[in-house]
Order: sequence, then C-alpha cells, then structure tokens
Amino acid sequence: MKLCRFVFVGLCAASLFASSAWAGEGGAAVNSAIGAEAPLSTPAPELKIGGCRTRCIGSYTTSINGGPSAWGMGSTCSTAQTDLDARLFDQADTHCVELGYDGACSVTTVITGPCYWQPSINGYQTSGYANHSCLSTICIDPYYP
Repeated sequence: MKLCRFVFVGLCAASLFASSAWAGEGGAAVNSAIGAEAPLSTPAPELKIGGCRTRCIGSYTTSINGGPSAWGMGSTCSTAQTDLDARLFDQADTHCVELGYDGACSVTTVITGPCYWQPSINGYQTSGYANHSCLSTICIDPYYP
C-alpha cells in the first residue's frame, strides 16, 4: 500500500514540474496550437444533409371546358376582381389538396369576361378561372441512399 502512495506522490510531483516548465516565462500558460485570441467556444457546424424543401410543381387549371370556374362580385369592379381572386385561390388550393399536394402556389387569374353591372345582385360582377401549380414538400432522408 505504501508503494502505491509513493508512486502517486511521485507522479503528482512530476506533473507539477512538467506543467511549470510548459508554462514558460512568468508562469502564464500559452497553448501555441490554439493561440491567445481563440474564442472560448465555437458554434457547432450546421448539418446540410437531408431536410425538407417546399416546391411549386405541376401546371393545373380550374377552368371548366375552357370557361370560367368562379365569379367575383362587389360594389366596384375593383372589389369584384379582389373577390374573384380570393375565390379562385380557394378553388386552386382545394384542387391541389384533392390531388394529394400541400396546397396551391403560383395562382394566376385569367379573366373570361369584362366587369359589368349585374342588377340582380345590385353590384358588379366578373368571371374567370385560375392557372396554378401546387405545393409539394420534399424531404431527403440522409440515411437512405
């Protein structure tokens, strides 16, 4: 047991002398591999493998036999156009979901007739359809070749 203590004390003393010799002048330890200006911590690198991305794919239309699929109505032609745009986006979005995609993107309104006063609704009306593509989320599995 005394031999173990002697060896332990000897290793501690040798370590003390080695560290003071390594510290250099003035006792300040400097690791030349790191340098005096090195940050205390560095951020972990970002993994660029795998992940998910959303893409617009396909070319679809809401047109019914080349004609309109929705009508927009409002107190002015501008509000009728805004109403038509909203209705067509909803149609395109529903169409994409029915096809198994995440929704609609890149929706373009195609006007099929001029804006006109419609007495039966006491407002303006316009008609059209949408050409659109659909959102698709593509995920890459970094562990699958």
